[in-house]
Amino acid sequence: MARRRYSKNKVQQTNHLLLFWVIVLVVVVMSVTQTTSLIELTGLFVAIILAVGLTVIGVSYIIQQRRSQKRLQALRLLRLDDVDRMSGIQFEKYVAELLKYQGYSVKTTPVSGDYGVDLVITRNKVRTAVQLKCYSKAVAQEAVREAFSGMAHYRCTKSMVITNNQFTPHAKALAASNKCELVDRDQLALWILDFYQAP
Repeated sequence: MARRRYSKNKVQQTNHLLLFWVIVLVVVVMSVTQTTSLIELTGLFVAIILAVGLTVIGVSYIIQQRRSQKRLQALRLLRLDDVDRMSGIQFEKYVAELLKYQGYSVKTTPVSGDYGVDLVITRNKVRTAVQLKCYSKAVAQEAVREAFSGMAHYRCTKSMVITNNQFTPHAKALAASNKCELVDRDQLALWILDFYQAP
């Protein structure tokens, strides 16, 4: 509810600012109409319209940046216990932020028909297919198989499986033979800590 009020207030401020500039425009036009040629008046009108437009764009950008910053601060307060209570979609969005913080560009795949890949991440021109598992039990080898098989479909050269839990011995063995990177609960906890301590 607080966020909704915040957004409404900011929209009202933007509208008031726009109205102010329109009034300024009218006053200026009225004051120079008698002594200014049509060409000069047109130029002045265009300049003021541009100023109003740039002001509105600037205010909108500042509002968006503040919203993004507040959202990021909220994510940084999360702990591993909070992650355990996430849905699959929430886990996907959260891990995407962790990866962005590490310098990856992140692209989500379709919710259905994703070929076993939830995220496609890129860093230093290396594309990696990522499978995410927010589980209450150890992740089996099927997740590794899905990530590896979906790698070619998304034109990736690496694969990765990330979980809030652990991996079964078979999953670890399959990952090792296919060079699939595994990020288990311990590694994820380090990522979260690093994200939390970010300036």
